[in-house]
Amino acid sequence: MRGGGRRGEEARPFGQSATSALNHADGRKRDGADLWYGRTAHAARAPIKAVAFDAFPIFDPRGVFTTVNQLFPERADALRKAWFARLFACTWLRTTARQYEGFGSVVGQAFDAVTRALGITATARDRDELVRAFSMLPVWPDVVVRLGMLRDAGRRLVFLSNLSEEMLRANMKRNGIEDFFEAALSTDRVHAFKPSPEAYQLGVDALGLRKEEITFAAFAAWDTAGAGWFGYPSVWINRPKPSTLRPPPREAISRSCPISSSAQASPLAPRASFTIDLI
Repeated sequence: MRGGGRRGEEARPFGQSATSALNHADGRKRDGADLWYGRTAHAARAPIKAVAFDAFPIFDPRGVFTTVNQLFPERADALRKAWFARLFACTWLRTTARQYEGFGSVVGQAFDAVTRALGITATARDRDELVRAFSMLPVWPDVVVRLGMLRDAGRRLVFLSNLSEEMLRANMKRNGIEDFFEAALSTDRVHAFKPSPEAYQLGVDALGLRKEEITFAAFAAWDTAGAGWFGYPSVWINRPKPSTLRPPPREAISRSCPISSSAQASPLAPRASFTIDLI
């Protein structure tokens, strides 16, 4: 679910360092070497008023992997890799061909196709259990504190995801984070999966803001690219292993608001930590 990268593998940055991206016309250096944009620097000059999140910077998708491991312990690794590769290929194909079906349906179709190709015996019950797993995800351990920081700083928050609204709201409810978000925007509304422009337009329409005033927080590199091409200042939240995640102290917020905890890396290396500029 990292746009083709291996789980736990350090990803390459997509775009440019925010150290340069956050230099404003007035010459003030901005705090944010952790941020990577999918578009040119000038968009960062508008004040950020809202953050649109993909689902997986907030919800940990490895719960789905756990279900795969439980159901197919001997073939789990091969099945997981092939399934998610097919899943994203199917979403892009259906959007391009204007043959949209909801995320849950595409998840099931991709699973059926891959199990047949791999010669894995699977039942409709197995498929349905894996689809349900997308509605039963935990949050990453730093999420609640980070969302509180953004809310306290006056930033409006929405989801903008390929997941169905039902999936998003089920995950929000089970983790107690409904009050942080004013909308759960699913691509079901426009019948086009990300990275189509119609999908990203959902954030502009729901928030009533300009593109440049909305930061898009993505989990996958391709989503960062798509959002950047659309016009959002875009952040790639490439999550680390859970052992490196620690909630930050509340006083960490200042002119900038981190939304994921820091990892050991040089200022010019890709990080698991990102800062959304608030000014």
